[in-house]
Amino acid sequence: MLHRAIKQVDFEHYLQLLSHMSVQVAELCVLDKQLDCLWAYSSNKTGLTGRIVSYINNHAVVWHASDNGADIYQLPDGENLYLYYLQDETQICNVVVAILIKEDSLAYATQSVKMKDLLHSISKNIHHALTLNMELVTKEDELNAMADELSERYEELNLVYAVDESKMLSFRGLDSLRHLVTNCTDFLNIGMSALIIPDKNITIQDFNKTDPPDCPSSLLANLRDEFFSWLQTENRSVVINSIIEAVQYRVFTHTPQKIIITPVEASENNVIGMLVVINNSHKHDFTNSDRNLMEVMSKKVTKVIQANFDTLTGLENKECFEGDVKEAISQAKDQGLNHVILNIDLDHVGVINDLGGREVGDALIRQVGKIISNLVRGRDVVARLGGDEFGVLLDSCPLETGKALAQNISREISKVPFKYGDDAIDITACIGVTPITSESESVNGVLSSSEMARNAAKERGKNQIIVYEQNDIELLRRRNEMKWIGRVENAIREDRFQLHCQYIKGLKGGYESHYEILLRMLDDEDVLVLPGQFLPAAEKYHLMPEIDSWVVKQTVDKLLVVIDEQQRMPCNIAINLSGQSLSSESFHDYLYQQVQRLGTNAKHLCFEITESAAIANLSHVSQLISSIKALGCRFSLDDFGTGLSSFAYLQNLDVDFLKIDGSFVQKIESDPVAKTMVSAINQVGHAMGLNTIAEFVENQSILEQLMEMDVDFAQGFGIAKPKPFMQQLVEIFSKQQAATG
Repeated sequence: MLHRAIKQVDFEHYLQLLSHMSVQVAELCVLDKQLDCLWAYSSNKTGLTGRIVSYINNHAVVWHASDNGADIYQLPDGENLYLYYLQDETQICNVVVAILIKEDSLAYATQSVKMKDLLHSISKNIHHALTLNMELVTKEDELNAMADELSERYEELNLVYAVDESKMLSFRGLDSLRHLVTNCTDFLNIGMSALIIPDKNITIQDFNKTDPPDCPSSLLANLRDEFFSWLQTENRSVVINSIIEAVQYRVFTHTPQKIIITPVEASENNVIGMLVVINNSHKHDFTNSDRNLMEVMSKKVTKVIQANFDTLTGLENKECFEGDVKEAISQAKDQGLNHVILNIDLDHVGVINDLGGREVGDALIRQVGKIISNLVRGRDVVARLGGDEFGVLLDSCPLETGKALAQNISREISKVPFKYGDDAIDITACIGVTPITSESESVNGVLSSSEMARNAAKERGKNQIIVYEQNDIELLRRRNEMKWIGRVENAIREDRFQLHCQYIKGLKGGYESHYEILLRMLDDEDVLVLPGQFLPAAEKYHLMPEIDSWVVKQTVDKLLVVIDEQQRMPCNIAINLSGQSLSSESFHDYLYQQVQRLGTNAKHLCFEITESAAIANLSHVSQLISSIKALGCRFSLDDFGTGLSSFAYLQNLDVDFLKIDGSFVQKIESDPVAKTMVSAINQVGHAMGLNTIAEFVENQSILEQLMEMDVDFAQGFGIAKPKPFMQQLVEIFSKQQAATG
């Protein structure tokens, strides 16, 4: 600091001043108490500083604060040496200004009081300038220190920003944690950062490449083995800057190091790990500010864990697992690596929950998660996908090896004992095995393939394993169903269904016009899709009540657009109801509310139910028919003749129409048995006072034979092709208005 202050004094200015006063300076220098030269001027290029130092030493000049703070000595060769002692704020002399005056100015220097005053004044000015410079240097140092501190805080803010939640969560689980640990090292310029979460078998560490700590492995092992239990009990951060503190907290190392240890919580007061930063002993001490920062980072670790890991098992969750699968697909395409996915579903966990309660079921799920984790390699990923379902990603693994591991997992799970009272339940699992290759298209495709294989395994019974094969017919059927179910769900959400209708012709005259509502779906390219493509999947995945509800409401809405309560409907409208809807009490209530909206025109609605659905839900169907018919509606029994007990159950159902199954109708030209069946069904229907409707009437010949049999109505492409429902309604009501003119 003193040297910096002296360098800022303009000594040349004082030399010029002395020169103007006819004082010839041979040498001017500034010496510290050790007689080291801090600044010097000499008229002789060889320098005379040594003469001044020698004289001071030989004459034992005492550094003191005299009244005027100066002494004048005459050297043997006639020159005069002027010494001015510079004092600090404690009156201690640490610096002297020495001016050596040449012989030719000797008389003036020694005889003139003005000369003494001049030298004294100049020295005092030098002292004053030096004092001011010292203050400036001190302020500069303080500002630099503040700048350094602000720089550190800036780096800390950069660190916090770099691991902002929105950015962290864009990574998958372990990558997020690695990113956080690496940033701690980089932004804080420390020797090492580490994250240790024993229950999840996570140890992530990052070193400063230019100044790594000594013996990091042994230190981390000590922290994990001895300090973690203390941290779980105390749940507070620790700063260690000295050997004494290290011994106090039982952190023993071969060399002294500086450490901050911060607990990582899964939930409040539930410590699952620790975030550690380490510096070598020559680095600055960690501060409370550093500790507070690490506590902030620890909370960010907690958020990453909550977002990416299952709370029950500690395994990765479904979202994180999907990120792993995405990376595996990328590796398969870019590097030609093959991986394997296992989709594992436990059998009968619902029964265990019913017997022992949810806690027992959860304990079983945790136990199975540990079993699976212990059977795979360290680089493999195990995740809980939800409920009792697990996913395993086997990194760089042949399909046969994956299948063998699936068998091993299945075998180990079956060894888990479960007994509740006197009941013993076998714990088993069904597993779908799916390869990831360069041909794998997407995460959804791979995961849906693994689910299809697992579901196929479950249909075969418990404790089964199915390997997904690209050309497996059964799995292709399942894939097609899953593809359609996604489209159906989108159509429900995005209102992408459309209503069409088909004319039903009365064959005897005097009958009102009949139309059957038909459903169509718009695909993503706005192309109409027929129900035969999407309804099987909707039925299998129990979406029919939602679809039927949509159809009923849309039909009623469109009817109310063209009629009012005072206007009579000039036609009857038939709506199909699925077996799933018939067995749903909530759908019964919904249907009743919608029909009520039509008022007296409800009598022009007819609901078609299939024979098989009616027989399977006879009690519910009978109640629904009774309730809805009270509003004036009618019912038709669809596909009649295909059931084994059709005639026996017919008398128990209060229906108004029989629809003769089209598989018989379309064959009556060439198949005598089919013709006999159509005639018999028609006769039975008439005997019970019901009107009959023949489906699949494709041509005039079939129509003429039906008329000979005395069938009441005919429907099919030979009669009329389907039209958009609203278009048909406009035509119907236009004809009505024209007729009533």
